[in-house]
Amino acid sequence: MQQPFPTLMQELVLEPLGMTHSTYEQPLPAAQAKMAASGHRKSGKPVAGNWYVYPEMAAAGLWTTPADLAQFALELQHARAEKPHRLLSTQMVKELLMPQSHGDARGDMGLGVFVQGAGPGARFGHPGDNAGFTGCWVSLQQGGQGYVLMTNSDNGWPLQQELLRTITQVYAWPEIAPEKNHEGQNGQ
Repeated sequence: MQQPFPTLMQELVLEPLGMTHSTYEQPLPAAQAKMAASGHRKSGKPVAGNWYVYPEMAAAGLWTTPADLAQFALELQHARAEKPHRLLSTQMVKELLMPQSHGDARGDMGLGVFVQGAGPGARFGHPGDNAGFTGCWVSLQQGGQGYVLMTNSDNGWPLQQELLRTITQVYAWPEIAPEKNHEGQNGQ
């Protein structure tokens, strides 16, 4: 039986992980819309209608909170560490966190996440933005630490970069060690 994308994601991902403040419904249901932040452009003016409704639900349609997104990140960390988990197998998460293609300053691309480095400092996550909003999620592959930052402004990136520096210093995150490429040489 075919199901709409928001229903499928609710049943397969959001509910099993306890992401109770998350949805892919477009437009945002009235009860959640009352609690949603309004996006703001670089000028400081609110986005017309408070936010855009994007037709590409998988790429731009998730409405979530930092706490709910952290639930998803913890699930991946638990599966990778072979701790009790609810969604993907340990082997699937290891594949998800394996670089699949060369990326950019954010890291290489795994399966839906950016991945950086090797060893104790290896990280994964995903930055993102929609008109009037910016967000960034980064998790250590080992040790269970991570962060999720969200702003309701196109001007959020500088704040998020400063918070990233502060978080990695205060919590003594290990340096990102370069990955070895397929020939055993350190990557760039």
